[in-house]
Amino acid sequence: MAGFPLPTTTLDAAGLRPEQIARLGALIETHIADGRYPGCQIAIARHGKLAHFQTFGEAAAGKKAKDDSLWLLFSNTKVVTAAAMWVLAEQGAFRFVDRVSDHIPEFAQHGKQAITILQVMTHLGGFPRAETPSEVWADHKLMREVVCNYPLEFTPGSRLFYHGATAHWTAAVLIEAVTGRDFRDVIRETVTDRLGLGD
Repeated sequence: MAGFPLPTTTLDAAGLRPEQIARLGALIETHIADGRYPGCQIAIARHGKLAHFQTFGEAAAGKKAKDDSLWLLFSNTKVVTAAAMWVLAEQGAFRFVDRVSDHIPEFAQHGKQAITILQVMTHLGGFPRAETPSEVWADHKLMREVVCNYPLEFTPGSRLFYHGATAHWTAAVLIEAVTGRDFRDVIRETVTDRLGLGD
């Protein structure tokens, strides 16, 4: 595996066509001008070398994006959280067939006692529309209470329904339950630091 940051090369040396990358950049600029999204970054690597990196538009309203801008990732954080879950499962902290309540007993409230970790991670848990207010994001005790109090909306496993604001808060509480540590530290150490994204 290549180290981070990746060594750089040119598009030509990487066997990539500069005119195609220029077309991509022009398309992105058009999307930004049309208001489809405020900004973005692209990075193109081949054979372990970074051949192109470019920043476009704004990182936040009225804030020009720079190469080192921090971006709000929204649902992409689910992928990072899921990666941390896989690492913990490989380390034996839990099995995906375990019930969430095996590790967080109070999660069993409101008929949620049989929900498995796999059902939560695959949006089959049955509690997709529960509220997770911003006040819980940094208050771990309150976060656990809110997650455990999610009401059941349908029979777990009976249908796929995107748990946009519930599945991965449940995963965060589970990470803390099985490690005894802040979920953010665990994700940083198991995923983002290893990818060279720790800062």
